[in-house]
Amino acid sequence: MKSWRDLVDLITQVPRSPVRQIVFYYALLFAVGALLVTYVPQVREAMLGNLFTQVTGPTSLREAVREVPVAPVAVGLTMVILMTGTLLLTIPVSWGFMAIRQRAGFDQSVVQTIVILPTVVAAIMMIVQYSLALAFALAGVAAAVRFRNTLKDVADATYIFLAIGVGIAAGVGALAAAAVMSVIFNFASVLLWRCDYGRCPTTLAVATADEARAPVRRGQLSIRVKDAAVARSGVEDALDRATKKWKLNRIEPVADGGATLLYRVRLKKSRPPSTVVDQIVAEGAGVVSAAFDLAGAASHA
Repeated sequence: MKSWRDLVDLITQVPRSPVRQIVFYYALLFAVGALLVTYVPQVREAMLGNLFTQVTGPTSLREAVREVPVAPVAVGLTMVILMTGTLLLTIPVSWGFMAIRQRAGFDQSVVQTIVILPTVVAAIMMIVQYSLALAFALAGVAAAVRFRNTLKDVADATYIFLAIGVGIAAGVGALAAAAVMSVIFNFASVLLWRCDYGRCPTTLAVATADEARAPVRRGQLSIRVKDAAVARSGVEDALDRATKKWKLNRIEPVADGGATLLYRVRLKKSRPPSTVVDQIVAEGAGVVSAAFDLAGAASHA
């Protein structure tokens, strides 16, 4: 059970060695993919776009399903293969995003969007291709239902564009092109982050000096507790009173049976970090210790 939980944490949490983990994942994924393409005809045809073209031809998907008895099974299998491949190609992209944005903080919904959006786009592309009427209908639905969200950083938008591009490529049967997009974009982003490409020492020095003079308002609270289920209620009541805004990032189990609660918080102007830490320790049931971290500075209790 513990090994299964470790595997889930490895896939869903911020990677400790992002470059090594991404390289290993792509190598394993492409090795398995090569075997499937060689020995499973359905996978080979789906990845090369042959199966979908043979089934649908120039007509719409609905007409093909009616005319060809095997079409429902063939189209369904093609969609499963392409959507699964799309999902597997976007998981390492989300790892790169989390590693790059870890220090500045990232929105969990953006990470989940990077993983899910390409599969949705791929499914829509497979449904509307060869049908102009369906394409216009989709445009009408998108115009009627508007989704508005403000991204924290312009770099986040590039990941959304990449997710859409991978989904479009997979949806038209070009899963190999989707793989190339995923690999090149992911490695370019991670390596630029590793090399600190484009940094401006003068600007960084000025920003660091300004941060040193300014009071600390945003950061992460790491709270060590004996039992997460018991402690969360008291801890979050204290956070409601001591902070302007807070959000639970994740819960990390520890070896002795306890857990560490990780919260992103925005403090009130009247509450310095040390006061908030002391309040959490005093009021939280089963709280062992707490620490407030931001840019290498910490307040402990």
